[in-house]
Amino acid sequence: MENMTTAESIHVYQNSRLQSESFTPEAVTAAYVAGLAALQEKAEQENPHPLTKEELQQLSGDPDGTPVWVVPLLKEMYPEWAIVGMHGNAQLPGIGYTWWDFRDYGTKWVAYLHRPKEEGGGTT
Repeated sequence: MENMTTAESIHVYQNSRLQSESFTPEAVTAAYVAGLAALQEKAEQENPHPLTKEELQQLSGDPDGTPVWVVPLLKEMYPEWAIVGMHGNAQLPGIGYTWWDFRDYGTKWVAYLHRPKEEGGGTT
C-alpha cells in the first residue's frame, strides 16, 4: 500500500472501526483517540491556521505561558516567537517592555501555534 497523506489518515481514523479479538473495545477506542490526536497535530504543523482571538485568550490561562508565532500585519515589523501571558498580551521572552496587546489582535497582528512554512520554516 502506498503512503497515505495526513489528511487521508485522519479520514480513515474518523470513518472506520478497528475490530480485533485481541483488544478490548476500550483499548481500541483509546488507540483511535491517541492516533487521531497525533494525526491532527501533525496536520496543524503542516498547515497551521491563525488562532482565533478566543483560542488565544484560552491560551492565556496557562500560568507558564504558551509560545506562539506572532505575525505583525504592519510591514515594518518582523514575525517572531512570543509567550502568551495572563494579562491579555503576548510578550517577547526576556524583553519585558515589548508585547502584543490582545485588543489589537486581527488588526495589527495574528498568532499561530506553529510557524507557517511560508514564514520560513515549518515547526521550529
